[in-house]
Amino acid sequence: MKVRILIAASALALASCGSDAGEDLSAGQAAYDAGNFDQARTNLVAALKQDRKNPVVVELLARTYLELGDGDRAKRQLDNLAKLEDVPEDYPFLMAQAQLDRGQPELALEAIQGEESAKAYHLRAQIQIAEGDYDEARDTMRAGLDRPGEKGGLYADYALFRLGDEEIGDAARYAAMAKKSAPDASRTYLAVGNVAVAQDRFDDAIAELKEGVDRYPRDLELLYGLARAYGLSGRNEELAALLDDAKPRVGGSMEFTVMRARLAGDRENWEEVRSLLQPIESDLDNLPSDNFLYITALDKLGQTELAFNRLQRLVRRFPGNQDAEAMLAQLENQLG
Repeated sequence: MKVRILIAASALALASCGSDAGEDLSAGQAAYDAGNFDQARTNLVAALKQDRKNPVVVELLARTYLELGDGDRAKRQLDNLAKLEDVPEDYPFLMAQAQLDRGQPELALEAIQGEESAKAYHLRAQIQIAEGDYDEARDTMRAGLDRPGEKGGLYADYALFRLGDEEIGDAARYAAMAKKSAPDASRTYLAVGNVAVAQDRFDDAIAELKEGVDRYPRDLELLYGLARAYGLSGRNEELAALLDDAKPRVGGSMEFTVMRARLAGDRENWEEVRSLLQPIESDLDNLPSDNFLYITALDKLGQTELAFNRLQRLVRRFPGNQDAEAMLAQLENQLG
């Protein structure tokens, strides 16, 4: 996410703050630029306590919360920024992302109503993905490619979509465009790395994804991508070390548990998939891909009726998933 805070603006802010606040802001800006968002949050919260009406601090803290996926706190700071009457040009997009992270897709759409840039189409596609409308999201991304404005994130996510469509050549083309447009963005690392995995270029994939994880250590999609690349290339010791290293950062999160289940699914270790996902099965209703993984594990382990019941709910809630619909028909035949 591009920050509008220029050196001159930061210098003015530092001059208006006390020395400690200025140091905290400077350290927070440096940590943000380095992708160390936890440290940035710590520094910026300290700066904010000393100068609550500094729009530079408020804006950067809002952006930091967005990078951390904390939509509630991001929205709070964005509301404060509006009260200070000093909002950046991309304020509607920041608010939309905050609302999306809060689980409020309708409010996210409302925030960017009337926006017609590539970035707006990209964000609308993200909202559609959150609602399970994958075909609509693909169409929205495709339309966004023809809109004006910065497209780095859109190129990366469209590459990932094309990869899901098994159109590897197309995915590689858009991943390369993302790399050229936004080389240090988290989604670029993910797209380029995952394309390399699909092409069996594991050394290239690991190098790209490791650089991404080093820059974005709390990004679980990058972490999963790197772990998967290690696993598929047989580098099991490095995989184990990666997961051990990640535990202090993200080990207690549901997302980390889901990631471990996906890795177990890659190995077709269905017992491990079930044991990891069973304690959080009620949370899987909003995660169709991971719910389908859990359903697959149940079926593989002989719990066909339970799998069938969950699968019925999944297909009703997220229609159009061909794999799920095919499996539902298969289980119906099995159960008679």
